[in-house]
Amino acid sequence: MRCRTRRAIPLVKEILTYPMLDDRNVIPDPHLSPLASWTYDNNFNGWSALLATLWAVTGSRTSLRLLALENFDDLAPAYIDVGDLDIFRDENIRYARNLVQAGISTELHLRPGCMHSFDRYARKARPSGASWAARRDAIATI
Repeated sequence: MRCRTRRAIPLVKEILTYPMLDDRNVIPDPHLSPLASWTYDNNFNGWSALLATLWAVTGSRTSLRLLALENFDDLAPAYIDVGDLDIFRDENIRYARNLVQAGISTELHLRPGCMHSFDRYARKARPSGASWAARRDAIATI
């Protein structure tokens, strides 16, 4: 968002792996909570620390919230990879949908049966290998 606003650095592509996009994601989903490796409490604490720092430095609270955007035009094409058991799943899907609706080329991978950081916890598992390969392919398109 900052690169788009400042036009200082042209972004070619966003490569996002289970990104944390929305600080409002703090109400536990009963289906995901028992499986969460990154918990709703972690999310609240992480966002609170980040936004407090951002507020202290810039006086702005919303400049990092991608889902707070009203205009998704002119953002870089995106590659997004998230597990369907990750608490970030829904916000990642919403972000991908917003990009697509703005005409931005978007590749979304929703990994069945995978939690947050699945590719680090189970490096040799088939979904992890597929995720790493897809990221390499996304990088190769730059």
